[in-house]
Amino acid sequence: MVRGVSDLYGVVKLITVEQPSAQHFNDLVKEAAQLFDKYHWLNDKSLVSLHGLIKQVVTTAELVLDEFEKVSSIKANADNVMSGAKEKLAKLSLHLKHPSFNTAKEYVDNLAELAQFKGELISHKELRYVDVDEIHTMEINVDELTKRLSQATADFLQKDKALTPYHETINELDKAVEASESITALKPIRTSIESLVAGLDLLNHTMLTLDIEDSRQRTRILEDISTVFSQINRVKASADIAAKNVGSKEARAEFGARFKLLSQSVTSGLNASDSPQACDQQLSQLLIQLEELESQFSDYDEFYQEILAKRDEIYDNFEQHKQQLMDAQAAPLFKFDDGSNTYHRRGYSS
Repeated sequence: MVRGVSDLYGVVKLITVEQPSAQHFNDLVKEAAQLFDKYHWLNDKSLVSLHGLIKQVVTTAELVLDEFEKVSSIKANADNVMSGAKEKLAKLSLHLKHPSFNTAKEYVDNLAELAQFKGELISHKELRYVDVDEIHTMEINVDELTKRLSQATADFLQKDKALTPYHETINELDKAVEASESITALKPIRTSIESLVAGLDLLNHTMLTLDIEDSRQRTRILEDISTVFSQINRVKASADIAAKNVGSKEARAEFGARFKLLSQSVTSGLNASDSPQACDQQLSQLLIQLEELESQFSDYDEFYQEILAKRDEIYDNFEQHKQQLMDAQAAPLFKFDDGSNTYHRRGYSS
């Protein structure tokens, strides 16, 4: 009895711990549950109230332990996210402490990286148990880095040949578009064009938001950027036209091959249809193939009429074949009926 009371005090002591841990709740569940195994007198009717309280302690501790583990996992994730953000900020701060690059693209790429990191910090605020104040401090640091890099970008763009690499890249892309003979070859070129346009957008936005004392400098830089924009838009339009022309040729070739294969499938389906039910099954499968063909080439109006005509042709062929099979099945019945009628007529006439 004395030992039982002592163990009960041990459970009470675990309940009153001010800063519990997962291990603490595990111990509480274990110690409280073991009381029933060690002291059978706790099941006595006179101790029903105490018995109920201990049961409640075990149940509540198990629920709290589950929630505690969930919270611990969320907190650990938040800590990992913050650790990664701090590490990234440290690298960016060191890299951009005295920004000095050789090309405008390098300035643009670093501005884009800062903008992306700023967006990540904003999204981190939505995490539970994250230190929002610390994120706010990090945002201020990123804003300072962005301001410093933006000014360095403006200083660089004031050089006469600052945008020359852009002109060279555009010329290379233009030649690549002219030499391309397939959609596959055009895909990376169009991706490079989109990337270049995005960089110029960021560069233009940066210049519009910068506080440059000499308005003539700002105007000249914006005019230079505008010239590059017009050139890249021209190349982009050429790439779009090339993709449409080349894509149409490739689509025609693929459509022809798929259409020929569909015709062969129709012939095979008719040969395999030896009953009206088989006709319906084969027709259903062919119509699915036709729908897939129509979906794949839905952007090309030139194929629409061919697909419609093919659908009517498939329907007509299978309906005709089905009717022939039904007629063939019915023929013996008619012959039997004719024989029966003849037999009855003869019997009557006799």
